[in-house]
Amino acid sequence: MSKTAPERPGRLLGANRDFTLLWSGQSVAALGSTSCMVAYPLLILDVTHSPAQVGLVMAVGVIARLVVGLPAGVFVDRCDKRRLMLACGAGQLVTQAILVSAVAGHWVSIGLVLAVEIVGATLATFFGIAEETAVRQVVRTDQLPLALARSEARGAAAVLAGPPLGGLLFALAPVFPFAANAASSLVSLACIAFIRTPMPSTLTARAATVGWWSVGGRELVSGLRWIWHQPFLRVTLLLISGNNLVSNALSIIAIVVSGQRGDSAATTGLLMTFAGVGTLAGALFAPRLVQRLSVRTILVANRCLWAALIPLFLVVDSTYVIGALFAVMFAMGPTGSTAVTTHQMGVTPPELQGRASSARGFFTSLAAPIGLGLAGFSLGHFGLVVSVLSLTAWVILMAVIATVSRAIRSPSAAQRSSGKTR
Repeated sequence: MSKTAPERPGRLLGANRDFTLLWSGQSVAALGSTSCMVAYPLLILDVTHSPAQVGLVMAVGVIARLVVGLPAGVFVDRCDKRRLMLACGAGQLVTQAILVSAVAGHWVSIGLVLAVEIVGATLATFFGIAEETAVRQVVRTDQLPLALARSEARGAAAVLAGPPLGGLLFALAPVFPFAANAASSLVSLACIAFIRTPMPSTLTARAATVGWWSVGGRELVSGLRWIWHQPFLRVTLLLISGNNLVSNALSIIAIVVSGQRGDSAATTGLLMTFAGVGTLAGALFAPRLVQRLSVRTILVANRCLWAALIPLFLVVDSTYVIGALFAVMFAMGPTGSTAVTTHQMGVTPPELQGRASSARGFFTSLAAPIGLGLAGFSLGHFGLVVSVLSLTAWVILMAVIATVSRAIRSPSAAQRSSGKTR
């Protein structure tokens, strides 16, 4: 009797009802939320006529995500993931409905927008960590790379389509993008409600008996401590954070250079569109590359590619060519993040999944404001050439670290060593 060939993970994932519901609901929600990336600044400008207030609201949202990230990981580990996502989704829907009513009734204030942004960012952080750990519970281990890559592709596609859609809807009527966002949250809630896979707390029975009032700083940073004691994760996340620093710095440099050339705002905005196209394309190919290439090869190749392309920012005189460079550079990102996240979720103990995910996000998110600040400081004090060459040197250093690191060359051995020494 002939053996039947095993089904491909992609085909099995497509038949996974609960993952399809989770992914579809979040795809719609991501489109709604990214459409407000443009609508929020436009609304604030309408209300306050102050660009500074726009920056304030956006900064508050980023700070809120960083502040609640680690506590959210503790909360996720202690809760039923599906119920937590439903509660966060319902909270987001309520705040969005309040904002829709305020915009429609012309009683919007900067205080209301700030409150909505803080609450929305907080709930989105809890929801995002719960969703990532839920993916681990609804898909098989061999399907994780494909599932994570599809989530990355979903985010990239939303960033491409959402802002133009938000601008169009706002032009028709200011209330439309916020109403669309609320509708997308309702769709997401409906999809989560139909998920059947149990997603209970993963804490041990003893840990689960500890009350919230007993949770201290040690538990809040337990995810960070656990990741730091895994040589492979410690090195790879530092490398990914280093790349995030460079990508944010390059974005500022490209925008400044584009403005100095006298490009229109629309033309400058295309830079981020090119980056989104590259990320989306990379996410589509990430599962195959993760299966065929080692993590070390992926990380080294990415940094060598960046080191070769970054100096071209000094000689290229076309925003479109710079956009093409962005597309090529950002295309490798999803492969590296998919490989590292797959490894992290595979080796993390069940009771630490939420805290490890929040710690990983905290690790990598800190690099964004640092990169933005350093780029602005370097451009203002040292000029374009020094700024670009410094970023090139930084990427070369990361390529060397990725090449010589024993932890990346043999993650399984590093994992065993870590387990013995702890």
